[in-house]
Amino acid sequence: MPQRIKDVMTPDPKVLSKNATAKQAAELMRDDNIGDVLVVNGHKKLFGIITDRDIAIRCGAEGADPDKVTLEEIATKDVTTVSPDATIELAVTLMRSKAIRRIPVVEDGKPVGIVSLGDLAIEKDPTSALADISAAPPDPAGPSSDGSGGMGKALPAAAAGAGIILAIELVRNRGKKRNLRVAAKRLRKTGKKLRKTGDKAGSDATQQAAKYASAALKEIRSQGKKVGRKAKKEMAEARVEHKAHAAGRNAEKNAKDFGKRTEAAAHDLSKRAEKKAQEIGKKAEHKAKEVGKKAERKAREISKKAEHKAEEVREMVGSGRR
Repeated sequence: MPQRIKDVMTPDPKVLSKNATAKQAAELMRDDNIGDVLVVNGHKKLFGIITDRDIAIRCGAEGADPDKVTLEEIATKDVTTVSPDATIELAVTLMRSKAIRRIPVVEDGKPVGIVSLGDLAIEKDPTSALADISAAPPDPAGPSSDGSGGMGKALPAAAAGAGIILAIELVRNRGKKRNLRVAAKRLRKTGKKLRKTGDKAGSDATQQAAKYASAALKEIRSQGKKVGRKAKKEMAEARVEHKAHAAGRNAEKNAKDFGKRTEAAAHDLSKRAEKKAQEIGKKAEHKAKEVGKKAERKAREISKKAEHKAEEVREMVGSGRR
């Protein structure tokens, strides 16, 4: 009995809505170490497929913003699919005729898995017709259904695409360059092993992927230097601006402190003046009372003298009459 796709496929494939962004797809590929994501519509039915190469070419190379580009805009539609009950021979035939390396597996229009050239290679003899698929030139009729655009001289999505996605992510986020160095080293080792086993096409493609990873690393370093120079310039400008702000804040603080000190001094002077005025007022009042008392005593003395003098005058008048 022919072996079925459901026996060799990778179940539960990674899917994203067609409204998701290219950056979300790249992050999912990076986190899960995969080279493709199936795109579904609002009814969870297959809408298309997005590969790391799609993001690298249609987004990275064209300068589009991965945060704004949706998968609906760049995903490959009209994807070649198979059912879980299809035979492996059918998948082999489709891959050979269309020069593709992965086929979504759908059931009632909904993705339930994905089968790749690697899945089939495990089940088949490496010296069988599957080797022809790996070395097959692109279909002259046009781009392949998995969005790879043909794989004759293109990089294998699982190898070069991963390096390109890492490059895009690292350039945008200035992340660790070690990932690309390790990827390039591993790809070169894999290429040597493939060449020893006689898989020249796989070896050449893997070595080419290593070159792309190295080129991406070189570009990241170049971008890092540019970013570093720009960052230093911006940091110097920021320091100048910070100093200006600090000087302004200090001047404002000093002005406030001076104003508070002036206000406190004026308030203290006012209190002192008020206290002095009160003291002067009290002294003046006391002096006025003393002067009043003296005047009153003087008036009484004068009155008594006048009265005594008048008495004497009356006595003299009275004695003259006698």
